[in-house]
Amino acid sequence: RQMLQLKEATKILERSTNLINRNEPEEIILQDIKSGIEAINLVIGESTNEDMLDLLFKSFCIGK
Repeated sequence: RQMLQLKEATKILERSTNLINRNEPEEIILQDIKSGIEAINLVIGESTNEDMLDLLFKSFCIGK
């Protein structure tokens, strides 16, 4: 189960890298990164830190 989650996280984060390289909209990239973090958190047993995500989303100009 853990190996499958790590493979999924790797796939998602590689897709995020490709989106960044293609200059895709930030909100799409951030959603992928969030999905990758959630996959990793399932492996390590942590829940997503909402404060960290709020800070991350505030750092980008979403919607421009």
